[in-house]
Amino acid sequence: PLEPIHLIDGDPRTCWSSRTVAQSNAEPGWIRIDLAAEKSIAAVALRKRIPGAVRNVAGSMPMDQGAVEVGMVIPDELEIRLSRDGMTWETVFAGRSDDTPEKPTFHCEFTPRKAKQIWIIGSQFKRVESWHFSFSVASAEVLDGSGRNLALVSLGAGVTVSSTQHSYGQTREEHHRLWPIFSDLGLKWIRI
Repeated sequence: PLEPIHLIDGDPRTCWSSRTVAQSNAEPGWIRIDLAAEKSIAAVALRKRIPGAVRNVAGSMPMDQGAVEVGMVIPDELEIRLSRDGMTWETVFAGRSDDTPEKPTFHCEFTPRKAKQIWIIGSQFKRVESWHFSFSVASAEVLDGSGRNLALVSLGAGVTVSSTQHSYGQTREEHHRLWPIFSDLGLKWIRI
């Protein structure tokens, strides 16, 4: 459910999440958008998932105090780089996102310029639900001068990310159900 394709699927209800880390600044998380062709770009936006029901379900661990829902985590620090060839990068933004829980979007405008690749690097993450710290948003948009989003899979865009939260077994109940199955399959030892 947290795959990177959700960043460019055009659906505000889906989202991506980087692998969670134990400290907010343990490692950077990043999103790289590759457009189908070089275009003139005037802005980059990160959008949070549209608010919905809190994701706590029966058997889940309660959301940590001060944590936010998955898909609603814009990092406190961001850097945005553009490239025409994937080797030479120009930084168009480096600084604080000024994100707050009430703010649904980070929007960065700049003088329009040609680019094919867009690299969004985040650090200083917030705590997500009952997990650790993560970069987790609904979409990464690349906008032309008219405000049209060019970063859509339907327009041929692609996306690569630093990592994805694939873990299954975030709750005690899931661990109790899964470990007997793993043992039956022959898994006897695990080193963490």
